[in-house]
Amino acid sequence: MPSEPQTLRAGQRVRITGAAGTVNGSVLETATPPQLPNIDGAPAVELVREILAECEIRQLAMITYTHNGRPVMFLALSTSRHGWRDLRGRRLTITSGTGT
Repeated sequence: MPSEPQTLRAGQRVRITGAAGTVNGSVLETATPPQLPNIDGAPAVELVREILAECEIRQLAMITYTHNGRPVMFLALSTSRHGWRDLRGRRLTITSGTGT
């Protein structure tokens, strides 16, 4: 069983390695499922939390980096069993490092 994935925090500089390669970035925001807000017009937060619990999601992190001079933003999800993943379920290695 893999070790528990690193907990990220807003403002943290990170190095992300995934299917597309390695980039340096910054964590914009993080949340655990209980911290997610109820948003008008979106599915009920209770339903979202149930889905995240089924997938064993422990933390969500919005991360930004620069690609070809333009900012890129993506969401990373962590589980205790599978570490960090992108929204397609592909493995991400996220470590503290120099970000943009």
